[in-house]
Amino acid sequence: MEIDNALLGIQKMLKLIFYREKSIRDALMEAFAEIYLNHSLSVEKTKNQDCPDSKNIHYMQVKNLSNMILKLNQGELICAEALIKELYAAQKFNQIHLQILWERYAKKYSKITDEDSRAALIIIGMLASAQPSLIRNESNLNNIISISLEPPHCHDHRFVADTCEVLLKSFKLPQIDLMEKFFKLPPDHLLFIRLRSIIADSISDIDSKYWLRMASSCIKV
Repeated sequence: MEIDNALLGIQKMLKLIFYREKSIRDALMEAFAEIYLNHSLSVEKTKNQDCPDSKNIHYMQVKNLSNMILKLNQGELICAEALIKELYAAQKFNQIHLQILWERYAKKYSKITDEDSRAALIIIGMLASAQPSLIRNESNLNNIISISLEPPHCHDHRFVADTCEVLLKSFKLPQIDLMEKFFKLPPDHLLFIRLRSIIADSISDIDSKYWLRMASSCIKV
């Protein structure tokens, strides 16, 4: 099935992830995975090797998923997040997908736009809502600070707002019944220093389209 032809249908079906009948949710997950995440047998055999062909296929899968994410409205994004969490739990995302997402976010490939980077960040956040350690990891958190909260992205109110919303997904309160530990950064952590600086430096932009959303998200972090 062609990605372009399937996109509209997938968008309309996303809300089915909240349907009560498990068979319907499973069918949606299967269709979504078939369009965006399934590998050929040859890819499966080489996915753990440093094989350009293998990584190229994974790259196109992440690219197509990112393109879809950018076309969704807020309600559809909520549904997509629930679906992606289920797919992550079902191990439909592998380490190559995660690596490519981080690399696209960091714009390590040629011709990656700010929107491509933002889409990768949003997907990372969706995955982090299922696995907070994806962002709580010190190295990954430092990457987010250096990429999103330093120039040039720190001047992009929408990008900073999206970043804060992603951070909030991984800083959520622990589930006591699962014996999760409370995650808290020290008040003098670089993350908070950068957020305070961004708000202070952008106060003159208060009338811009995304400033209020950005400031609100920064404060919540």
